[in-house]
Amino acid sequence: MLIEKGKYKNDPKEGPWICFFENSEVNYKSNFENGKKNGLWEYYSELGSILEEHSGIYKNDKKVSRKT
Repeated sequence: MLIEKGKYKNDPKEGPWICFFENSEVNYKSNFENGKKNGLWEYYSELGSILEEHSGIYKNDKKVSRKT
């Protein structure tokens, strides 16, 4: 079970969100605009290591570049 923290604006997700594994480690840090992935997304393993292959910059739900 994952736990998410963030805000909604007229239903879709909006702004920064963070999701945690059951062990309280961060699963991902994200940003939404009108419910779509936008901006920097960082994914982590359950041990806290960043997963570079999944992390990156998103625009309208599509990954447009790797994390810089």
